Amino acid sequence: MSEWFCTLTNLMCVLPTWYAHRVCDKVLYLGTGLVSILYHINLPKTIIDYHAIRFVDLVLSDICIYWTVTIPDKYKDNVLMITLPIELYITRVGYPYVRLYLVTVWVLVNLVRIVIFKKVNVNRKFLGCTMATSILDLTFYEGLRTVNYNWFHGLHHIFGFLSIYLYNRSAREPVSPAPSPSHRRIVSDLSTLDL
Repeated sequence: MSEWFCTLTNLMCVLPTWYAHRVCDKVLYLGTGLVSILYHINLPKTIIDYHAIRFVDLVLSDICIYWTVTIPDKYKDNVLMITLPIELYITRVGYPYVRLYLVTVWVLVNLVRIVIFKKVNVNRKFLGCTMATSILDLTFYEGLRTVNYNWFHGLHHIFGFLSIYLYNRSAREPVSPAPSPSHRRIVSDLSTLDL
């Protein structure tokens, strides 16, 4: 029963996939969930190589985090091109804590940009929920993985995809600078024209 829970909780990937506005976001979130389902099903090696699917699962999970927290969208491609080779290497070599630290640093850098420097409009209610679900996700993924693995890892899937959804709901595009006074004057002058 716990194996099925761990596997089927990946269907939570539908939530951020449904809310995503861009096709590439939808493909990433849905693909990550489907690959994780294939990994957790434990198919015979003749169908899917266990080590290869585990590798893809780990890489896609981390790429999801890098991709999601990077705002504005115009930077996502650059972040992907920079992080993908590093992610492939550290996952292949087997440095799980380096993966965790790099992802954590990237999340913190982006939170500082959002909260302190106000480079992005945010819905604080959703951002607070995102941080709470992310902490729960990390607790279930790292802290409780040796105890009842399937149940707690399944909760990691739920809170991980939920935090992606909430983060996407909380963060908006960059704050636009206020129009200059001369711009306001021109616009108001145009509005008085009798056309």
